[in-house]
Amino acid sequence: MKLKNEIIISNEIQPNLSIRGGAKVFFDYIKNIQGNEILINFEGSQCISRSFAQEYLKQKRLINKEIIEINVPENIYSILKLVENAPDPNVKKIVENL
Repeated sequence: MKLKNEIIISNEIQPNLSIRGGAKVFFDYIKNIQGNEILINFEGSQCISRSFAQEYLKQKRLINKEIIEINVPENIYSILKLVENAPDPNVKKIVENL
């Protein structure tokens, strides 16, 4: 059963979350949904690219809504966590120059 303010991401984009720009377009769509709490259902999603994950997490930080992910497959969850915990590239450049 789909709840109000629940979006099945694979229906809005495609099962393969691969193009960075797709995350931006997806969050532009979310901005127009009423309510402050949005459930993003990853049911049916098969894979995610690192670039999509980076843009998804960036847009998630920028939006003025609470985003709750549900039904996230393990392979997608692990990429999102990997990207979320990665050091900032600017910090990496500073450390490499020490």
